[in-house]
Amino acid sequence: MIYKESFDLEELTLELYTPDQASQVIYLFDIPEEADLPYDFLEETETACVVITDPASDKNFSIFSPEDPDNQKAHAFLARLYYDIIPEAEDMLSEIAICPEFFDKNRMIFGMNDAALFSLYAAYRTDLFASVAAFEPELKNKAFMDFVEHYNIYKGTKKVIILTEDEASSITLSELLNRQNKETLICPVKPEHTKKPEILLYLLLSSALCKFYNDLKCSLFFLCYTIYIQNSLILVVLQYLIH
Repeated sequence: MIYKESFDLEELTLELYTPDQASQVIYLFDIPEEADLPYDFLEETETACVVITDPASDKNFSIFSPEDPDNQKAHAFLARLYYDIIPEAEDMLSEIAICPEFFDKNRMIFGMNDAALFSLYAAYRTDLFASVAAFEPELKNKAFMDFVEHYNIYKGTKKVIILTEDEASSITLSELLNRQNKETLICPVKPEHTKKPEILLYLLLSSALCKFYNDLKCSLFFLCYTIYIQNSLILVVLQYLIH
């Protein structure tokens, strides 16, 4: 059973999805409202989920933009994340935590849309997250790629997962991260896949939790996804696997 609780934190809305007990937590940013979370999977993997909705995401999550080249708004939001959002959310999650210290070692961040590049950038500015995932980050942002080339991700971040159509740029990023001994997983996507955000969420959660290699259901899902066969049979299988 997954329980849902919502609350406001100033101008932000936080939605907590919690199983009966949890050993890890993932923070989701800029998720489409129509996206359905894979509840069964969250329960099976003892994963709590915090969905953060920010009406000013286009500004707060902006990285190396012409309007904010020094990322002052992103830094301010990271400070809120560190001092306010995560402590508040995990205080509420403490009752279901198998061990509160687990969250420090098994905390993940996943950003879509405006928050995709922000999620990657966060790993360079804080050691909060063990895994970082981004859907369609703007990897043609030259200032960001120059930044990545000269700075290292915090050592606490072990895994980086990227879903993108821009495979060439993501390979460049992967090469830079491999120099830093970071495990990087790149998953190519097609435009039609964005119409099924719950499938992307399942794929990312599965990747972050290392479930592909010891869970038949996840392995089958990954196989179906990577085949790229766009027919009704495959879509039926995918729909089955995410429920």
